[in-house]
Amino acid sequence: MFPGNTSDSDKSGRERFAEVDVLKNMLNEKNRQVRLLHQKLKQSDEYGRNLSDLLRELVRLLTIIER
Repeated sequence: MFPGNTSDSDKSGRERFAEVDVLKNMLNEKNRQVRLLHQKLKQSDEYGRNLSDLLRELVRLLTIIER
């Protein structure tokens, strides 16, 4: 085979590698998005717990004040 000349199977192989690279990049991007969403969810959950703790403390203080 001469340089610059490729068989159909070589072209097909390169096309498949290119498709695999595109799919890997898409998968990596989705993985990154899932990690970001997970991090936001954890922060949201932490915020909810802090808010709940603050409300409990507020009720406790109001109870003391009413006495």
